[in-house]
Amino acid sequence: HQADIAALLEPVYLESEHWEQLYSLLQLRLDLEEDEIDILELRRRLAQLSLEQMGQPVQALQWFGEAFRLDPGDDGLLGQMNSLAAETGEYAHLHEVLLDVAIGLDDADRKIELWHRSAVLVEEQLGDVSQAETIYELILDEDSDNVPALQNLDRILVAQERWTDLEAILEREIELVEYDNERVALLLRLGELLRDHLHRLEDAIGAYNRALDADDTHAGALAHIADLYRDTEQWSELASTLRRRVDNAERDEERLDHLREMALISEQMLENVEESIELWEEILQLAYDDLDAIRNVQRLHRAEGNDES
Repeated sequence: HQADIAALLEPVYLESEHWEQLYSLLQLRLDLEEDEIDILELRRRLAQLSLEQMGQPVQALQWFGEAFRLDPGDDGLLGQMNSLAAETGEYAHLHEVLLDVAIGLDDADRKIELWHRSAVLVEEQLGDVSQAETIYELILDEDSDNVPALQNLDRILVAQERWTDLEAILEREIELVEYDNERVALLLRLGELLRDHLHRLEDAIGAYNRALDADDTHAGALAHIADLYRDTEQWSELASTLRRRVDNAERDEERLDHLREMALISEQMLENVEESIELWEEILQLAYDDLDAIRNVQRLHRAEGNDES
């Protein structure tokens, strides 16, 4: 009987614009309703009534949230909630709805989408970076290859200077990137992390070598690995790397700098005078009037007991 009475009263309240009475009536109908489709429609009506006739945006947000729990695929409801959360500042409520709905979904893609929305909201609007991190980890539990979640964790870990945790995230990103230039950029970051923050120089060399496997002429990787070979006094490896830099250099000035260093390494560190002479002579082929090269060629020939000086 209550449902029949409500059905009779509803048009009366609509006609007379008695919104509070209509609101109470719709709540009564909702309490009595068992059909899920009708429940969803009543929740939508309560939301619209709250927003458009009663001027209650917070209340409207709550009802749109209740409707969204029944119809989580409706982007229109999601848009309404986003707008009302921005208007009212009730981001915490929206966050709660998104999390609750996502957890109960069987649709993995929609679940991940809602988790992403929730993570962005909780970090940017509520300032809870820890909660955002937890949500990104939930996404990776559902989809271990989710690149946006990895990228956001990467960003958070960098900001917090959590270098040990960052290493694992970078490695996962490296595995998943599609293009070599993206892989090289991540490997350079990994090398920097290992070198500057974790102080594992040999592992840093390995990272830079992996970058060179993807792009064997990459100037940055060659420069970084050369620096590490100097720091670790790996002279043969440094000489080989400098030769690659000579071959890839665009200007003679760069070639000459690398060749000079190679010549000194060959003489002083590798004790290979003959190789050093050849390198100084190679310099003279590029710069025939280089006095330093001329003097070194003469000096080394004399040291070797040659008459060519």
